[in-house]
Amino acid sequence: MRNKVPILFLVFNRPSTTLKVFDNIKRLKPEKLFIVANGPREDKVNEKEKCEEVRKITEKIILKKVYSDTLPGEILKRKKQGFGVGSAINNWMGNKLVKDMVFDIMNNNNSRVYNLIPKDRVAYFMKKKDYKSWILLNLALWFEKHEFAK
Repeated sequence: MRNKVPILFLVFNRPSTTLKVFDNIKRLKPEKLFIVANGPREDKVNEKEKCEEVRKITEKIILKKVYSDTLPGEILKRKKQGFGVGSAINNWMGNKLVKDMVFDIMNNNNSRVYNLIPKDRVAYFMKKKDYKSWILLNLALWFEKHEFAK
């Protein structure tokens, strides 16, 4: 049964306390939960990082709650696995059309990317066909597009 009393949860700069309070709120099963996150004070060391951590905690908990009816339990309960961009980029970089495009762009001796990074280092990273090579490809494309980068 849901608790009809709405709860206002004020969060600030204590990540572990935020998690403990969330656990208690969960037991109450409120119908409505309002979360207000206060920002860091400029004169306090490390407060910005702590406030950001608290915000991330509240965002994750809210997202899990919003999707609790649609996502399988094993996804909602699994441990953090990272963003997973690496494997998607690796697959994309392995595509034949992409390989050809990368070859054309990165073998252009006039590419302005070589003004920043020596050609042998670029070649080393491009052989890996991973996240770093994807970043270099995007940098080279950016230099091609933007005239002021000359």
